[in-house]
Amino acid sequence: MKILVYDVAASSGGALTILKNVYEYAKNSEFEWLFVLSVADLRETDNIKVLKFPEVKQSWRNRLNFDKTQALKLIEEYKPDTVLNLQNVALKCSCEQVLYLHQPLPFCKHKFRVWQGGGRYWIYQNVIGRMIKKGLKRADKIIVQSAWMKDAVQRCGVAVDKITVMPPNIILPRDALYTDSGENVFFYPASSTLYKNHEVIVKACEQLNKNGVTDYTVVFTLNGNESKRISKLYGVCKNKNLNINWIGTLDYAEVIGMYEKSVLLFPSYVETFGLPLKEARTVGAPILAADMPFSREILTTKPSWWNYSPICPGISTRRTSSGWRSSTKACSCGSLYSPPTRTTAGCMKPSRRATPSSAPTEPSTRPSSASMPRGPRRDRRR
Repeated sequence: MKILVYDVAASSGGALTILKNVYEYAKNSEFEWLFVLSVADLRETDNIKVLKFPEVKQSWRNRLNFDKTQALKLIEEYKPDTVLNLQNVALKCSCEQVLYLHQPLPFCKHKFRVWQGGGRYWIYQNVIGRMIKKGLKRADKIIVQSAWMKDAVQRCGVAVDKITVMPPNIILPRDALYTDSGENVFFYPASSTLYKNHEVIVKACEQLNKNGVTDYTVVFTLNGNESKRISKLYGVCKNKNLNINWIGTLDYAEVIGMYEKSVLLFPSYVETFGLPLKEARTVGAPILAADMPFSREILTTKPSWWNYSPICPGISTRRTSSGWRSSTKACSCGSLYSPPTRTTAGCMKPSRRATPSSAPTEPSTRPSSASMPRGPRRDRRR
């Protein structure tokens, strides 16, 4: 069986991680694999051939032309049994196509304005989003990372038997377990993307400083110069002497080390899955997360929520001899922070108001016959 993996979009971040995971799977497979890429660096093996087209990254026009013309020519030339498309937008090909859908923007409830982020997020929601949704029915099978994405795809008219939920694998570099260090450390491992919502944490720290609370430390995995917006936040932190450390990018082992000694903050309001939530939960760290569908799906055991708002200001937090306690505080936007209490076991116990009514069982993260292509259309099993 020959499988063509199409991913000229991947160059960094989560998209590159997904590509590398598929590549590792392919190395141990008995199938023949052809990877069509732009700049991602993968080595050829006995069963893997790599084709690279770096010119795709030069402009959006090059990318669109490649998707519409060159990609179809390559499929016609190499005649794969299955195309594994990792780019969210289905191709117009005649062979079996498995679409890996990991772009949440077209399906999230939050709507971005044209001027936000230079128009990038609006374009993804309203232009590329239409292309994604239109192409869903062209795919023979769709793989998503979470149940909420599966529901969103179903609402686009896709049959439920075409959708498979395959969460990302979590492989810790060592046996890691949260231990209360006695220090008030809050950790937010996130990129500078707008919807990661660093603003809400900065505003919370401003409120804490006004209330005379300074015995805490917040850690961002940013340098402070990633964008004009982030540079402005960095300036606010320095000018107001906020207890926020900007430490830059960490490797995976260092991230796990931070989970072992800190409370995870996760105010992001757009995610397909929210990998830090699962990582911190696996380590047993306390978690404060935005109350969103992806958070409720991952945090099935006693999390603490704050109501989602991109502009929600502050949290009032203090440590007692028995653990963490936070007072319910009204925000200027009308949202409320739900008061958690950390038990001696290290998990978060929400107030009655914050308790999830139900949470789906998390699917297995191990690769299975349902998670990868099995064979040509005429032979594949249902």
